[in-house]
Amino acid sequence: MCIIVDFIEGILIGKVAEATKPSEYYMNVRDIWSIRHINTLPRELLLHIFRFLSHSQLKSVLRVCNQWREVGEDPILWKNFKLVVTGIEINIMPAILGIKRFRCLQNLEVNGYSEKEKPELSGTTLSTILASPVSQLTVKNCNLSQLSKENISSLVLNLKYLSLWQIELQSDQTKMMFGVLAKSKYLCEIDIGYGYMDLHDVSPLLLAKAFNRRKKVNIGHTKLTEDQVTKLFEVVNKRTTIRSLDVGYRDLSFLDGDLLRSALKKLESVNICPSKPVSYTHLTLPTIHLV
Repeated sequence: MCIIVDFIEGILIGKVAEATKPSEYYMNVRDIWSIRHINTLPRELLLHIFRFLSHSQLKSVLRVCNQWREVGEDPILWKNFKLVVTGIEINIMPAILGIKRFRCLQNLEVNGYSEKEKPELSGTTLSTILASPVSQLTVKNCNLSQLSKENISSLVLNLKYLSLWQIELQSDQTKMMFGVLAKSKYLCEIDIGYGYMDLHDVSPLLLAKAFNRRKKVNIGHTKLTEDQVTKLFEVVNKRTTIRSLDVGYRDLSFLDGDLLRSALKKLESVNICPSKPVSYTHLTLPTIHLV
């Protein structure tokens, strides 16, 4: 009877069972158990095998047995997993990042689109994120207006990739962020495109210097003045580390043709589409034809 109960419980609840050797009845004369059963392999070898699995497959691995769960939760296997935290989970970020498998996590997305109002990303939560190994952070539809200057500075100085979509920032916070960006070289990629971010209050030169130190920049459909765009292309034309630039979804006809041609030659890929297509088209040089 107990066997039946355990069997049903395992099906309904997904109970993790211990892997055991088969009884002597099932063993043949040549006892090759020690070289056949995967659980007799050294932990290091089992971990190496698990490296070939996708993260969705690893989730299944965790439910096989206790030994597989222990190896499958090794942080190195989840280092490149993109963790998406939504809704009320944002408030328990320390507990989530404290889970064993996420202790080496590199890529994190904080997504507030599931809430009726933009959830607030507090300084405590941000500090927890930045104190972790996370180097790629995406923040969507969140309120950052309560972050301190120190928080904003840390956001720029401690990451290699930063993406901000439809977030709320005060004007002085935005200017402060670009002031730090203009001096820091650590952040390689910044993506604030297609989130309708208003950058009008940032001086043209400061904005150009801040972006010019990155390798990949997406500012498509951000709110920029003609002076800001012009200064950006002037700075890029002189010398730049930018390799990929997206300034799409805006009319660039006000730019001097020679300046535009010269600046684009410094880039490996660029998007200057005047309107937003169904799927963004990134034009790669030298396929760009300027009239």
